[in-house]
Amino acid sequence: MLKRVCTLIIRRGLLTFQNDGAFRVHPSVSHALAENRPVVALESTIITHGMPYPHNLRSGYQCGSNRTRQDSRCCGVCWSQVYSRHWAHSGVPRDAGCLCCHLWTIKGFPSLLLSTKWIHLSLPESALSLGLHSGVLIAVPIPQEYAAAGQQIERAIQTALAETNARGITGKDVTPNILQRVNELTQGKSLQANIALIHNNAKVGSQIAGVLSKRVKKRKSSIASYHPAKQCETNIVVVGGINVDFIAKGKTKTLQFGQTNPGTFCQSYGGVGRNIAECLSRLGHQPMFISVTGADSQSDAVFNYCKHMDTSGVTRLEGQSTATYCAVITENGELSLGLGDMDIHQLITEQYVSQFEKQLLSSTLVCLDGNIPASTIRYVCSIAKQHNINVWYEPTDSKKACKPFLSDAWKSLSYASPNLAELCTMNKTLGLQTPKVLPNSLEQVLSLAVALSRPLLEHLHCLVVTLGENGVVVCGEHHVGSVNLKPRIEKKTRKLCALHYPALSVAAHKNVSGAGDSLAGALMAGIIQGRDTDACVRMGLLAARLSLASPHPIAPMLSTQSVEPDRIQNHSWPKPTFMWID
Repeated sequence: MLKRVCTLIIRRGLLTFQNDGAFRVHPSVSHALAENRPVVALESTIITHGMPYPHNLRSGYQCGSNRTRQDSRCCGVCWSQVYSRHWAHSGVPRDAGCLCCHLWTIKGFPSLLLSTKWIHLSLPESALSLGLHSGVLIAVPIPQEYAAAGQQIERAIQTALAETNARGITGKDVTPNILQRVNELTQGKSLQANIALIHNNAKVGSQIAGVLSKRVKKRKSSIASYHPAKQCETNIVVVGGINVDFIAKGKTKTLQFGQTNPGTFCQSYGGVGRNIAECLSRLGHQPMFISVTGADSQSDAVFNYCKHMDTSGVTRLEGQSTATYCAVITENGELSLGLGDMDIHQLITEQYVSQFEKQLLSSTLVCLDGNIPASTIRYVCSIAKQHNINVWYEPTDSKKACKPFLSDAWKSLSYASPNLAELCTMNKTLGLQTPKVLPNSLEQVLSLAVALSRPLLEHLHCLVVTLGENGVVVCGEHHVGSVNLKPRIEKKTRKLCALHYPALSVAAHKNVSGAGDSLAGALMAGIIQGRDTDACVRMGLLAARLSLASPHPIAPMLSTQSVEPDRIQNHSWPKPTFMWID
């Protein structure tokens, strides 16, 4: 029952409570819950079973009636046996913040003792923001003015425990007997300390309830003001990886390996396929995402974070670990080292993906990332060839970029979005000559990107080559002074050209892990919506800029409005540089 109450209060912003035989709610508390005002439920065993009369009733009334500065309604819960049974069978309630008094003698109990004045206010908020499916136990210390009596009380507790054991007292009689005996041994000081501790517990609970109440109101306000983009009636399928990302960012321009570097840490959710699917979802589409995760706590957090996406094609596999990735980046956001446990991606097999063949056959566009096995890529490309389906390949990294080019599967691709190193890998896999060292000057970079794109455009419809701070080069069929990005209906002889778009400036790079995925996802959205080439690329550049300025691979603030080129104020879009491809 307590689990139900806490879950309803915190997660759903309870509107009303129905009284039943075991749990009665005062009208003032019901009204407070309905208005999303802070409410604290005080578990009252220490009052009903411990303190002598009339101190027990007085303490209960004081805790339940006093208004704290957080203006929380306090509801004294006197059905302690109901609470105890739930606690014994279910542990700490999920998605709830639970308080307990200072643990003087209990050892081996999972808890956190808070001596810092305000840290208790941030813990539940942080846990909820991370999407953790667990409770937070906060051990509240005794007020400072009563702390001096602690050692005397501790000695009295040990004496009372020994006497209780010697007298054979067990069960529900243990707590009141110990409290009474400790009170006698300390000449009333323990009673005063316990009363102060209960008041402090209620005060801290009220402060936390205030923080959670503001969070619920803020969430409801944002939901009320949020107008999701109209879902486009298109069928997009994304097949790729899903990761839990841990980002370690140094506080210096260079990192010293072999020693500790100062830095900050954050957790987010990535995977190239997942990133692109999220980007498309935030831009008005509803792509079906096909992937796998482990059946573990990491996957719980991932699914909780991806509620706005179509994850019906994602399966949890028993005995497997959800893919995790750790990136170590410099102060300016550049990657220094990446470590990944990606083995589970090899289970996105041809047999697994074939379950969704109906969705693949009815799709407008299929996006594949380089995390999936080469055999799966071949399978999807064979379907695409037979049914004239456009396939977009996002290489993921330079080592995985080769996968479609190990066979003729690459000839069935329509789009690809490599960086320059990945483009070199693609050419090298086909036995074509590539430079050993990449150039530095913009002119040489553009020349190389165009030259390496040329052989691939014999079969691919379009190549989007990302160049980091140098922007992006779009290569493909010439159409009215631009590159034709619209999905092709059939292959034909065509004139080829390229357009170079410079990157947008970003004040500070928080990370670069999702910029390319944001660019690709927004480009896909623009292409499916039938936008012209300039609009599509500018949507991609705006999405990439949002990603670079966010700790998340796909910026939570990404929306159709935020990437609409015409809505950007005080910005003059430069004309892209046009180049013919011989």
